[in-house]
Amino acid sequence: VSTQSTWGAEREFCFSNFLSLKTLQTVEQLKQQLMDCLADLGFRTDAEANINSENVNILKAVLTAGLYPNVAKICPVPGVKGAFKFQVGSEDVTLHLSSVNCALKQYEHGWLVYYEKMKSNQVFLRDSTVIKGPLVIMFGGSVDLSYKDAGVIRSTQLSVGGVAKLQLVPRTAVILRHYRYLLERALLQYISNPGDTSTITEWHDKVLNSAIYLMNQ
Repeated sequence: VSTQSTWGAEREFCFSNFLSLKTLQTVEQLKQQLMDCLADLGFRTDAEANINSENVNILKAVLTAGLYPNVAKICPVPGVKGAFKFQVGSEDVTLHLSSVNCALKQYEHGWLVYYEKMKSNQVFLRDSTVIKGPLVIMFGGSVDLSYKDAGVIRSTQLSVGGVAKLQLVPRTAVILRHYRYLLERALLQYISNPGDTSTITEWHDKVLNSAIYLMNQ
């Protein structure tokens, strides 16, 4: 909410866009508290350090990392155009009617990250965001592989924390698991030494830039 707006204009903007002014003010206060904490830890919080603030794909990556294991798979219903079912692990769930994703007839990607799961007559998901499968691999739980067909490798199941399971070509699965290991090493180096560029090598930058590239694909 712009500080230059009048009180009436602020209320009108929120009313027109189905927003709560009080909630937005609370979010702004929380944002400032988090930025102060990051600054105290040594992280940069100036505008130049916020170069990805308009990148929705990176925002979705942050949501995935923060809300995992709250992920659900989007499964098209066979033979029914525009119909989908949703699964959290092996549990069938439904999007709540208040969710903006509930009325969609087509989903750009095959996964959801959600904030809340509630049960009444059905199990509902609320506050959901559609995400790409690679984000679950990059920022979810531990990555494990299992092979099928009694030693003759035809397909590989990549399991992320036992919550998300993806069927992949064996070579692809192995590469993704190793990449996840490299990404964790690079991020740990950045987080452990904020502001100390002497510990960051070209290798760390390449791994991080490759992660940003994958998020944007």
